[in-house]
Amino acid sequence: MNSFCITTYPIGTKYLPMGRKNAKVCTITEGFKTFDSKGNLVKISYQSQHDFMGQVVINNDVCETTIARGIENLKGKV
Repeated sequence: MNSFCITTYPIGTKYLPMGRKNAKVCTITEGFKTFDSKGNLVKISYQSQHDFMGQVVINNDVCETTIARGIENLKGKV
């Protein structure tokens, strides 16, 4: 089932992941919704990216909890 993906966090939202010694600020680049065969929503995940030594690193399958904690972590650092 294809549907327009409206997610909790919009594309372009920045967050700072928890638990990394040298954490990089990540930016959400895509949102994904997964449905089962009956059309029920099973999972919402995100794709994000950050720069590392001049290259773009893409993080697939980032969950909403990671982003929510990362937004609060970013607020605490700035």
